[in-house]
Amino acid sequence: MLNKGRFMHSFRFTVVVLLITYAPLSTEAETYKPSDSRFKDVAGTNKKIMLAFTGVNDEYTEYAGSIIKEKLQGMGHEIIDPDTLEKVNKERWLKAVINDDTDTMMQIMTGFGADILIRCKLTVESHPRFTNQWESSASLTVTVIDTKTAKEVLSTSGDPLGSTGNPMPVEESALVAKQIAVKKATESVALKLGLSSDEDVYGLTTFSLKKYRTFQTGKRVKNTVFSPDSRIIAVVSESLVELMDVQSGNQVATLETPGYITALSFSKDGNLTAIGTDSSSVYVYNRKDNRLKSKYTGKGSSVTSIAISNDCSVMAAGYRDGHIELADVKHGDRIGYLEGHTKIVHSLAFSPNDKFLVSSSGDMLTKFWDVNVKRETRSFKEPLDRLFFACLSIDGSLMALNAKIIEIDLLRNRRADKRYLVIRNTSTGEEVRRFNLPKDITAIAFYPNKRYIASASEDHTIRLWDINTGAEISVLTLESSAVSLDFSSDGKFLAYAAESVVTIIKL
Repeated sequence: MLNKGRFMHSFRFTVVVLLITYAPLSTEAETYKPSDSRFKDVAGTNKKIMLAFTGVNDEYTEYAGSIIKEKLQGMGHEIIDPDTLEKVNKERWLKAVINDDTDTMMQIMTGFGADILIRCKLTVESHPRFTNQWESSASLTVTVIDTKTAKEVLSTSGDPLGSTGNPMPVEESALVAKQIAVKKATESVALKLGLSSDEDVYGLTTFSLKKYRTFQTGKRVKNTVFSPDSRIIAVVSESLVELMDVQSGNQVATLETPGYITALSFSKDGNLTAIGTDSSSVYVYNRKDNRLKSKYTGKGSSVTSIAISNDCSVMAAGYRDGHIELADVKHGDRIGYLEGHTKIVHSLAFSPNDKFLVSSSGDMLTKFWDVNVKRETRSFKEPLDRLFFACLSIDGSLMALNAKIIEIDLLRNRRADKRYLVIRNTSTGEEVRRFNLPKDITAIAFYPNKRYIASASEDHTIRLWDINTGAEISVLTLESSAVSLDFSSDGKFLAYAAESVVTIIKL
């Protein structure tokens, strides 16, 4: 998320640098073909890469860089933060990039054992379109260089924005319009390089639902959550979390906490498990040995949602009374207290750069918080009558709402409730899709690529929806209503809990 006050009209030159661990590279330049895997064909696997972004300002280059970084991580590359480089070499590197000093860049990269340099140039602009409307465009050019020969081996640019099929975004905020334009340009380049597949961008066309495994717990299950590596599933009952191996079906560990368990979250790297309770406490465990790492006790009511920052340093806990608390993960000390919601905090998510926190609440508000200054930056209100719970996509860019509109027919003296699953873009507040359901929703979950969403309802069904087209693509009928849903991060499994049984469906 971007800071509107600081960056709506400011432009400056910045550089974002990443170092990635990765073996021999073909140095022969190739002509782009849409069917090529491009980057994989040229680079292979398990190499070291430096990614240098030059562009208009920190926020936009950092946002584009986080998208490419995530896709490279998905290919198995280990990311090393450039801020860990010694000061002298870091300053030399930044100066070399700014001055386009290829010789110096190659010397520095060779010293760190890097095989490839990826240079990215980003430009972003916006202008008024209509009254209170802004139109924005973004251009991203990527060049891949072999550090051993200093020769360009690959080059591509994002599809130009402005055509009928690829229009420039028009939004009420210049900031939001720019962010959407940057995302579109970056995703276009990632697809051309083979960092994304057509399936990643456009999704699957159908699902075949097959029962893979069931767990009989003997206790009423409240929630099911996959670990980020998709190998473990956490099964939550009243005061116990059972960690089950998805493949073997064996229990790996159990985590017991004092009090009633009300929330659970894994860190993005999968190394931490955070458990919230009705006693306002959060217990953070190391996944490696499942020992308690830290305990945080908040103020007042039950913990209802938890999010851990991408760098695993900060934990956010949402509470039933509407406030949010920030804590240091390592020591369990409070570092922030966020007030603004008046009802239960349903869900929390950190932005990719950890600068912002997105929250949704039963007061029908979605809020954006600057984590550094502990202050709300903006919010929007949901125009519905009642919000029961909400779910955020893993990057916080989409929100799904279980909501209801209450209609009173005075002439016939009767009440008609309309139940909806609403998908909303959290950056713009724009409604992306609305699905009408005959019965109350009991659980929702986003598919990893955000094209699909699953909903469970009181009619004993689980329905899979295509967000892009609005189509219902699959229905699973159960013996009783599911109370939880979660997709594995690899997109291969869907888990649901009904009464004391957890079922894993293979997609």
